[in-house]
Amino acid sequence: MRSSVGVQGPVALVDLRTGATVATAPGTTPERRAESFITVTSIAVSDTGTLAWIGRRSAIGVPQPTYEVHALNAARRRLLASSATVAAKSLRLHGDTISWRDGGGTRSATL
Repeated sequence: MRSSVGVQGPVALVDLRTGATVATAPGTTPERRAESFITVTSIAVSDTGTLAWIGRRSAIGVPQPTYEVHALNAARRRLLASSATVAAKSLRLHGDTISWRDGGGTRSATL
C-alpha cells in the first residue's frame, strides 16, 4: 500500500490485529536548528510489515529542504537516502522493493 500524506513528526508501525505499536521513528533525522519542521510526504507498507517513507526536513535559514527515504520494521530502522533532490511524493512499492526518484534517476532498495 502506498499513500501521499502530510504527517508531521514521528511515524509508527502498528499491528492492526492487536493495536500494538511495533516500532516508532522520527520522520527524519534531526535538523540541528531552531524553528525546524518535519513532514512525511509519502508512505508505504509492505506485505511483510515494513514501513517505508519519505520525510522532508527544513528550518528557518536553510535555503532548501532535505528529503530522506527511511525503512522501519520491528527489528531496525534504516536511512536509505538523504538529499535535496529526492522527489517528495515519488515513493513506490513493488513487493518487498521500494523505489524513489532522486535527481534525474530512480533508486531502489529491498525492504
